[in-house]
Amino acid sequence: MELFYTVSKLGKLTWLLPAGWLDEQTLVVQGKTAGKDAKAASMALNVTTGKITYLAPGAFVGFLYP
Repeated sequence: MELFYTVSKLGKLTWLLPAGWLDEQTLVVQGKTAGKDAKAASMALNVTTGKITYLAPGAFVGFLYP
């Protein structure tokens, strides 16, 4: 959990939500802070290595496939 705090650059997150799979090994996870001025960030979790990387600021909306 602490790794998500660090990677998100938002400080303490109040919840984490799996948002969807980018590929067979990468899960998009959204983290969010609490309060009136809540902030969110999307991160990628490589489930085979355990590595977490920052994807984008803001709330995850969804995937768009052509």
